[in-house]
Amino acid sequence: MRRYRCHNSDLCITPLQVCDCHQDCPENDDETLACIWSNNGQKSFCDKSKFRCHDERH
Repeated sequence: MRRYRCHNSDLCITPLQVCDCHQDCPENDDETLACIWSNNGQKSFCDKSKFRCHDERH
């Protein structure tokens, strides 16, 4: 299984932990930099200031 390596860290997490509205990486990049979301079928990278969780939390 492919894993996501946290920014500036040796910590690796599963794809299910990326963009799950829970900080798993020390610098929170699993919820910001690594977050890919679908918008009308097109994939985009989330901007930290624009990232929203499924329940509308920042």
